[in-house]
Amino acid sequence: MTLLTTEGFETRAAKDGWAYNTLAYVAGRYGGSAFSTGNCTYALPTPTDVVVIGFALLIPPAPTLRSVVEFYDAATANYQCRVLLRADRYVDLQRGATTVGSSSAPVGAGGDWIWVEVKTRVNDVTGFMEVRVNGAVVASFVGDTVNSTVAGANVGITSLLLNGVNSSAIDDVYVSDTAGAAPFNDYLNDVQVETLVPNGNGASSQFVGSDGNSVDNYLLVDELPAVDSDRVESSTVGQRDVYTFTDPAAGVGEVLAVMPCVAVSKTVAGPANIKIVDRLAGGVERVSAAKPVLNLGWRTAGPYVADASGAAWTPATVASSQFGVEVA
Repeated sequence: MTLLTTEGFETRAAKDGWAYNTLAYVAGRYGGSAFSTGNCTYALPTPTDVVVIGFALLIPPAPTLRSVVEFYDAATANYQCRVLLRADRYVDLQRGATTVGSSSAPVGAGGDWIWVEVKTRVNDVTGFMEVRVNGAVVASFVGDTVNSTVAGANVGITSLLLNGVNSSAIDDVYVSDTAGAAPFNDYLNDVQVETLVPNGNGASSQFVGSDGNSVDNYLLVDELPAVDSDRVESSTVGQRDVYTFTDPAAGVGEVLAVMPCVAVSKTVAGPANIKIVDRLAGGVERVSAAKPVLNLGWRTAGPYVADASGAAWTPATVASSQFGVEVA
């Protein structure tokens, strides 16, 4: 499978492909943030036959029946199938509002963080849903997963929605599709999405800061969530600002992917574009395609499952890499 996106909710603003609806935030599974109220939607780049989504779920102390994740196709604005957490902490699988499968036991206790992965195909003949909790299959169904059979059904999954409620939380999300090679051709198992922030100057400091100079620009772009009260600016095509970043958390043994993210805005009318740069310590670098700049918002590259040289990421290469932005 191809890794399509990750989300740890530390930026507290939607990245490429995501839309947030009145999210509220609580402490995350391993620090940082998780979302607890509202919902967020991820639109897949293209309709996709089989989707895997993994996420950490905090079971509330007194749960009520709730939809946790819903899968949509192009046929309708309504979900086709979904996964629910019941008040007794069992899991239900539903086609529309019809239950087609359930877990045989509660999936955790109130206050537990559990790791949930769902593999789904939306199809009225060959559809399926499988739910794993902490690596074990707890519920599955094979058959019709299409709730609405109007024109457009069975064209693949086009988007998915995560729901949050008070006293619960969702964190550490990944979404994959059916293309690509191992380890992204199946479940990734329990992963952590960690957000790193600038902590030093990199190879280029060509933007001018809101403090009127180009000295220690990283100090103007290291906030989470992002603000534009302090910032760096440039209107010159080709100019760059690149920064060193905080190291991955101690104890991280494997890095599956890195997704560079930049918070950008424009100050005048008309088109504006940026490119995202990642640079290894030895100088090998990668520059993304140009991305449009609108209001203050996040633009992303990747997720990259290999570094700029094509080698697998390691904690050491992440720690020594630089990331930044170029005016396009």
